[in-house]
Amino acid sequence: MNKTILLLLTLFVQTAAAETEYRPLVEEGKHWMYDDFLSARPAMYDYYYYYDLKGDTLIAGKQCLKMYIENRFGSKAVEYRGSLYEENKKVYFFQPNKDTAELIYDFDCAVGDTIHLHNENIIVKDIKTENNGNIPIKKYSLQNIPTNREYGETYNFTWIEGVGATKDFFAMIPLPGNYNTLQSCECKGEKLYQIIEPELTEKGYHKMGIEGKRWNYIHYYIDDSGEHCKPYSYVVKGDTVIKRTKYPKLIYQDYEREYDVCLLYEVERSVYKCDFGNNSFHQPIASLYFNFGREDFGRVYSWESKQKPANTNWMVYDVDTIQVDNHSFRRIICLQKYSEKGQRLSTIVDGEDVWHDIWIEGIGSVSSGIEEQRPASEPQNMNANDCTYFVSCYEGDECIFMSDNPNIPNIPDNIRTIRPSVSDKIQFFDLQGCRLSRIPEKGMYIKDGKKYVQK
Repeated sequence: MNKTILLLLTLFVQTAAAETEYRPLVEEGKHWMYDDFLSARPAMYDYYYYYDLKGDTLIAGKQCLKMYIENRFGSKAVEYRGSLYEENKKVYFFQPNKDTAELIYDFDCAVGDTIHLHNENIIVKDIKTENNGNIPIKKYSLQNIPTNREYGETYNFTWIEGVGATKDFFAMIPLPGNYNTLQSCECKGEKLYQIIEPELTEKGYHKMGIEGKRWNYIHYYIDDSGEHCKPYSYVVKGDTVIKRTKYPKLIYQDYEREYDVCLLYEVERSVYKCDFGNNSFHQPIASLYFNFGREDFGRVYSWESKQKPANTNWMVYDVDTIQVDNHSFRRIICLQKYSEKGQRLSTIVDGEDVWHDIWIEGIGSVSSGIEEQRPASEPQNMNANDCTYFVSCYEGDECIFMSDNPNIPNIPDNIRTIRPSVSDKIQFFDLQGCRLSRIPEKGMYIKDGKKYVQK
């Protein structure tokens, strides 16, 4: 018992010591990377720049380290910025050719203190230790006190112990026109800070743009040479960065070719398909593809049908969660119905002449996956001699969803019955849409657009 208490006391003392141990800011070899970016004006604000502490010097009796800046304003030049020294958790700065130092950081402070810098008065709002990725940091939350300032406004900003400001090292207050952001700081290979990109999607959301994710299809068609079943896939493969935004790439693949389809962008619970930015705006043009967060129950949307001289009416009917194997998916059930051309329905009641349009979060449409959506049971939607079936969705080597999972309608009966009879030369496929020479001895396979299990 005494040993346990002693061990706990030792751990407590070590933890407390670690939390109170001060990390100096002025250290030989320290390197900062900043980003100066404004998406609306990339011609002027679109570059990274760097600060480095290297080499010592003696100024006014103070042992200092020299600070250099590289690529400021995109010039690629390396310039001497001044010299720094540190005493009692306070950081002082000598400008070039000056022998009088000015206080630029004071980490010897407590919550509620007012710090008087050379041209600013700031108040300490909060101090806390938190985890920056896998890097423990001590963060100081600050606010300036306007004094004869042109804007007369207060601004919140942040210091990191041993690192400095998260805007610019010197221009630390986020005034209008200050588009700088600290990206990282390290010292001789040791990471002291790294920017954590905010998660754009909501917590618990099942993403579509996951590297390696694959949607598998079978294209069934008849031509002069007979019947054909051609497997193909869409795969999330690689990404591209445009205007500092990372976009996963969606790739088409079959046995003969591979090509880029579009870029994907996800925010909150919405999925956008984007072009590749080859336009006069030099940035992707996005179009909303799926909104898995919608809950506009009962609202009917109406538009002119492309299938027949009529209006198509669409309404969110229900939103629930389904369990498929070990995965939970948000399901959105929508109802669609034709009306006379120009007629907009005020509501849709499930029943005769109504078809379901079902979305599965992270998968897409039950009838078409990530392809252009097509209601599976719209009577004139599918050509009996040329049609496509969504088969499965994989993340890596794991099949996370099949089009005939429990409680999810597969190809409706009224569509299946108009499909031509399969010739004597029946073809078999695995769950990834790859053709098999025969029925496997064990496991699942696809025949005639249906899933079978061989035990």
